[in-house]
Amino acid sequence: MLPPTSFRPLDTEVDWGLFDPAFQVHQGLRAQIQALTAAASAELWATHVSAIPGERHPMLLPLTHWLKPAQQGPNWVPEYNSDAAVRGVISATGEGGVSWFLRQAFELATDEPTYFIAMRERSYSLPFGVFVTCWRCFLAVDDEGSFLFHARSGAFASFGPNGTLSFGRRIST
Repeated sequence: MLPPTSFRPLDTEVDWGLFDPAFQVHQGLRAQIQALTAAASAELWATHVSAIPGERHPMLLPLTHWLKPAQQGPNWVPEYNSDAAVRGVISATGEGGVSWFLRQAFELATDEPTYFIAMRERSYSLPFGVFVTCWRCFLAVDDEGSFLFHARSGAFASFGPNGTLSFGRRIST
């Protein structure tokens, strides 16, 4: 658990995807999302991702980095761009393909704490179920290699700018 000084208030400009009416994130969900300060985010990055200064963004990590997918998911772009997604309409299975993939891959309780990591200086702490519900909002803010990370298990889902969605697990070396 991070100390309260690790968080900053959500900002309508910086975190605009969480406030955009098209994404329909109600206040109850937004209240569960905590934006880390740049310093706390940098500490999270250094602890779990990379302590090398030049490796400040997922797209700057070397090919040998542990953030390698083991399982491919659906392309998230069509679902992100669909009118049904913007209106909040879900599939006959009860959720869209991206949400279904995340639930199946992570196998976490909805209240399990996770991090959405965009880069060294920008991360969010939120329950897994909130991310599954609001993933579009986060990708509106950053979709260039950002990833959802469960620190306790090392599980992650990476979102590529071309729509790739992949899942993997950090293996301790």
